[in-house]
Amino acid sequence: MRNKILIGLIAFLIIGIIAVAGTLVYVKNNDTSTSNTANQQSSTSVDTPSEVTQNTEIQSQNTTTENIVSQNNINTENKIIYQNTFYFDFGSKKIRIYDNGNVYEDVEIEDPNHQENYEFIKTIDEESLLSLKNKIANNSSKEELEELVKQLVYGTTNLDIGQKMLLNTENTVNSKKILIAYFSRADENYTVGTVSVGNTEIMAGFIKDYLGQRADTFKIDPVVSYPANYKECTEVATREKNSNARPEFKNANNLNINNYDTIFIGYPIWWGDVPMIINTFLEKYNFSGKTIIPFNTHEGSGNSGTYASIKNKMSSSNVNTNGLAIRGATARQESSRSTVQNWLKGLGY
Repeated sequence: MRNKILIGLIAFLIIGIIAVAGTLVYVKNNDTSTSNTANQQSSTSVDTPSEVTQNTEIQSQNTTTENIVSQNNINTENKIIYQNTFYFDFGSKKIRIYDNGNVYEDVEIEDPNHQENYEFIKTIDEESLLSLKNKIANNSSKEELEELVKQLVYGTTNLDIGQKMLLNTENTVNSKKILIAYFSRADENYTVGTVSVGNTEIMAGFIKDYLGQRADTFKIDPVVSYPANYKECTEVATREKNSNARPEFKNANNLNINNYDTIFIGYPIWWGDVPMIINTFLEKYNFSGKTIIPFNTHEGSGNSGTYASIKNKMSSSNVNTNGLAIRGATARQESSRSTVQNWLKGLGY
């Protein structure tokens, strides 16, 4: 009897051991299967190094393409344009060319802490700027573009010689300044009352303060002063407009316009147009090849289409119609200084 019980216990233990072993094998196999499934899922959702690089490049190209769409399909391969600015890196120096033709240079210094500090060096003419844009639009090679830029900026493809030429030429910023010419009337004005300094003159002052020594100012001061009374002044302005008059201004012969490549021209809006004395100024000098940038004050009419009319009138000049129009009362506020500065920065200054 004891032997039978003992044999039964041994058999029970053996069956139990087999069952446990089977369970362990099943659990292990199940874990392995789950792990393999997870690894398979992971391999489909996580980029391999080559895929990461590829996706990054695609994202970069898409970003560049968005900029290009706004710039008439300008070259994507060299990635040299962003927000109306052309960028060229020649190693020893870097060049920025803004959409208005202004060229800024940063000379690389062998210093890990060197920060880019671009300085204005010259303005290239509209025809040259157009040739550059056409080259880019036609997907010219990087080498071709660099050769053209070196020639446009330095007059040679040899940068060392080019920089020396640029420093010694009369076309540098030291001899070719910017002119801020403006007509502004003080005395009794609409909405602001009687003032000693006109609205447009204040605006011109903000421009001068920002540009500093790069710019000169010239006030277009009429030989025959306008009446101090506002109503009487409007009557004179009406007669001048109806007769297409050309009022003379003081010191006209003392201004040498050849000293300037860029001329800012400021004025108030009178009867939906420029004051007639502005036409006198524009017809007095030869502005061929020069950049003209208008700005104005107004009391609700904006630029009243005057930027476009100046562009039509001055067909031999590069008239930038991205001017700035500020209400007269607003122009007298200090907050307008930052408005003017931001506008100038947007133009590349």
